[in-house]
Amino acid sequence: MGAAANNVHVFTTQFYSKLEDEGAEAVASWTAKKGVDIFEKKFIFIPVNKNIHWSLFVIVNPGMVENAADDLLVDDDEVLEHPFLLFMDSLKAHKMSRMRKHIQGWMNFEAKRLGKFKNLHKKDPFDSLTLPVISPKVPYQNNSWDCGVFVCRYAFNMLRLLNVPFAHKHSEWMIPAKRREQFRKWITESPEFDFDMRDIARLRVEIASLIDSLSALYTNKLELRNKQKKLLAEKKKKDPEKKFQCHGSIVV
Repeated sequence: MGAAANNVHVFTTQFYSKLEDEGAEAVASWTAKKGVDIFEKKFIFIPVNKNIHWSLFVIVNPGMVENAADDLLVDDDEVLEHPFLLFMDSLKAHKMSRMRKHIQGWMNFEAKRLGKFKNLHKKDPFDSLTLPVISPKVPYQNNSWDCGVFVCRYAFNMLRLLNVPFAHKHSEWMIPAKRREQFRKWITESPEFDFDMRDIARLRVEIASLIDSLSALYTNKLELRNKQKKLLAEKKKKDPEKKFQCHGSIVV
């Protein structure tokens, strides 16, 4: 992805769980401590694990909310990028409207924290009009155990669309039917979302192999770290006044 990676931010599933349970202030440090400005990103991935099921939200163009303002003075045919919230659920099991309220509230919290969009003269820049939630038709699972793999595949497909401008005529964007038609072209009919259960089965095997490889690396590093601690403790016991350093498996 190269430099394009700067346009993406990915949260872990713990983010949404904490957001829903404790509110926006409880997750403020997730961006503040790392100096992350979500409004400078094109995609923000928020995976959800709830009731033993996985789904995925993707915030797109959050910094473009001024293009969705009611009083925006532009020609009807002017093509603009707008913010929106994508929701993908391979079993259609999660309650999208309830979860989007938590995400929308968090985005308004972040906008206030960072002092963004003051020229909109609105208490909350993000609402159902400026941040429509879209649940496009995508491939769905035909079993009860592959939801996590589907979330990985949805996210991967969206990354492949990172360079798509997602721009539309401003006047048509405000019409839900026109908007749905555009997402049918952008998402549903795109080559990136042309996959089936055979692809999911293959991806499941690939993910399992990757996890095994990473687990082996982690185990080796953990064993080396424990060996270093043991050697360091032995050295300090013999010579408590001396300062020791670890270099690989050697303590000097």
